[in-house]
Amino acid sequence: MQAAPDKNNGLQRFWRYILQQMRDDWPAVIFVACLFSILDNYFDWLRAVESHAFVAIGNVAAQVRGHEAGGPSGPRALFVQIDQQTLETRYHERSPLNRCELQRDLADVYAAMQRYNDKVAEPTRRLNVLVVDLDLRPWEWLKTADGSKSPEADCERSLYEDIRNSQQRWQVHTVLMKPMEVVDQLKPALENWMAESKGKVSFGHAHIPVNFGLAISQYCEPDTMAAVAFQLWAQKWPEGSRPKNECIPEADDKAAARPHEPMIIDPRQYRTGVVPLALAHEPGSEQRAELLNGVLLSDVGRNSAATDGWQAVFFGAGYGSDDLFVTPIADLYGAEVHAAGFLTLIEPVSEGKNWLELLTDIVFGFVFGLVTAGCWRSFYRRSLSDDVKQRLTAPFALALMSVLVVATTILLVAVSYVLLLRLGIWASPVSMAVGMLFDSFVFGPAQHGVGFGKALQGATRPERRSFAEGARKLFGGAIVHFWRKGEYFSAGLLTFRLILWLGVVVWAIVLISGDE
Repeated sequence: MQAAPDKNNGLQRFWRYILQQMRDDWPAVIFVACLFSILDNYFDWLRAVESHAFVAIGNVAAQVRGHEAGGPSGPRALFVQIDQQTLETRYHERSPLNRCELQRDLADVYAAMQRYNDKVAEPTRRLNVLVVDLDLRPWEWLKTADGSKSPEADCERSLYEDIRNSQQRWQVHTVLMKPMEVVDQLKPALENWMAESKGKVSFGHAHIPVNFGLAISQYCEPDTMAAVAFQLWAQKWPEGSRPKNECIPEADDKAAARPHEPMIIDPRQYRTGVVPLALAHEPGSEQRAELLNGVLLSDVGRNSAATDGWQAVFFGAGYGSDDLFVTPIADLYGAEVHAAGFLTLIEPVSEGKNWLELLTDIVFGFVFGLVTAGCWRSFYRRSLSDDVKQRLTAPFALALMSVLVVATTILLVAVSYVLLLRLGIWASPVSMAVGMLFDSFVFGPAQHGVGFGKALQGATRPERRSFAEGARKLFGGAIVHFWRKGEYFSAGLLTFRLILWLGVVVWAIVLISGDE
């Protein structure tokens, strides 16, 4: 009677295969991961490819984007937006925006923030910052003979009065967008308007760095909208215990004059931090008050830390494409990007993130190594087979490798997208796929062909080294072996390989350690 096949036998062989490939591939995987870490983080050569990989899958998953249910922990910012419907029905798609409608909408937002503050006992949990991501410079037509007599001229004066008195009336600091450059004849009026607001209103520039068509970072300058909002937000804390962020140089910092690298915006803030709310109902109505209260006051009864819950309100445009930015998550409006940047300043990405990114790249490298090694095994097994049909189908193994690498890349991009959203780890597998595929075609034939050729001919079995044996061979064992045999050229090549390997790994470690 024939014995039943052992189901665990195939599983054991599979795990032995994985373990052996890890033993064989770890020098190449670590080298490729460190090399691309240097190219990516230091030179930004691959940021475009990786970013667009996230954009592709981010747009596929855009339908699930939004504020997560269940009350996520961490800082949050409310983005009150003038959506397309409001623009068409109340603002009548006009630029500059109707001052009367703006004055009414902002008054409702101020009042909602005051109601929230009245319900909150702890001063550090109060909403003390409103960021207006709109260009509110004076409308020149309202200064003309006809314009000054229009009701909108009175609305503009009331709007500016509300903004300048916001701290005294509602205990809210207002941050306005610093106006863009204007023609020379309009500069005096603009400078006078900003001078009249000095001390009562803060201004911040709204520039967002765009690299390769993507907005993934913010400037580390104290006069950005996010930085100004952060500094005003920190005033809630007593002197001596106010939060700080290394991205914003201190006034007495000797290094403040040196340029600071842009700070990556934590993409998780788009999902759990920035909460969009479209204006609805008539300004001043009970329905609008209930709408704002329903969002803001839902946080009042929660037992949470001072940096959990609402931290600021952003008011801006949620329409059109002029202020739309491509991010790794989806296409977002400028106010959302500023809000996420502000929240990133409050809750910086935890230390050790770069080490986690490197570790993730190494894991991805092992996955690609398993795929390419299996295809090379199949290729040589078929090429050296006695069966003609097997030999004819050998090239298909290499074609299959390309298909499997692409499929694995797509799968790991989905995994890395989840890591990006949940942990803030920026680790696209695209670079590792390119690196491991290159390593496979350069070293794969020599590594797999010789061993499997001898094995299939019955001469010997493929070499099975342990991790310790592989390490000894890499770190001088093979060099000593060839040197003793008098093969100095081979020993020199292996020495050069070791120096290159150590140089890249040490350089990557130094760069990552310097970012902590």
